[in-house]
Amino acid sequence: YKPAPTVQFTANSACLGNVTVFTNTTVPNSASVDNQIWDFGNGFVSFLQAPSHQYNTAGTYNVTLLNSVGCDSVATLNLTVKATSTSVTNESICSADLPYSWNGNTYTTGGTYNVTLLNSVGCDSIATLNLNVKATSTSITNESICPSDLPYSWNGNTFTTGGTNKVNY
Repeated sequence: YKPAPTVQFTANSACLGNVTVFTNTTVPNSASVDNQIWDFGNGFVSFLQAPSHQYNTAGTYNVTLLNSVGCDSVATLNLTVKATSTSVTNESICSADLPYSWNGNTYTTGGTYNVTLLNSVGCDSIATLNLNVKATSTSITNESICPSDLPYSWNGNTFTTGGTNKVNY
């Protein structure tokens, strides 16, 4: 009589789109554990000692390791594949608002920036910032007036003396 192996295994964290690595930690007792069948719970199987598998849909999967020496050597893991997430932030700012801070980073020019964070379930969250820095515009208006025309109104502002005046909007 040879006792059946104690079939067991581990898996690293399972996040959607990432590769999950399975490790066969079966205790052989006195039986051989050279042959095993992995069922990943989604129609895919493997005969490798330490396979990896990528899940394309978030959900719970019954992953089974069956030792080919007998039906009584089965280990099942209810593996939950957690979802990753993405977000997009569109910002338009004036150049005077630079540098711009977002998600712990500082940006000095416009562009598209990606930041990888952890979401609430511990998987990658890709946050994208589309930062548009609007162009500034300038104009110069030359006016000549007589002192008797003071105060002078221009673009909603009143001037009481001559000279070069700068107005920001």
